[in-house]
Amino acid sequence: MVVIEKRVERTMLMTGLLALIPEAIIAWIIATYTASGVVGFILAMLALLCLYVLIWIKNSLWMWLMYWVAGRRKISAGVEDYFIQNRFPRPAEYVTDIEDYLGQIANGQQHDCATRVKAAGDLGIFGGLKLGQRIQQSLQLKFAYEDALL
Repeated sequence: MVVIEKRVERTMLMTGLLALIPEAIIAWIIATYTASGVVGFILAMLALLCLYVLIWIKNSLWMWLMYWVAGRRKISAGVEDYFIQNRFPRPAEYVTDIEDYLGQIANGQQHDCATRVKAAGDLGIFGGLKLGQRIQQSLQLKFAYEDALL
């Protein structure tokens, strides 16, 4: 698959602009209802965006707290069982991260085909999370996978 940086940037810009349509409609309704015109519209847009940032911060903090309190151990144990059941090889003494480890397996000719396919699938999970802009979930999964390797 070829990734063209400028096309990705254009897509992100268009997606961002399209995502503002509901906020623009709400801001227009608020500006119309309060008869505040363009200034009211801009203030309503800014207030909505600030509200969304605050909600995102609250949700992120809660998600990370729940991850550190309960999720990380459960996910790591599940991944460790997955590695054992599928006979993943021991990692080398030094690997840069979980994607490096999985990449070595997926691209290594010395491993059996089923293990290589499973490693490539796991790499695809990380790629999909990044592509879907789920950076925090990607980090959490990465930490749990790395715990499972230890």
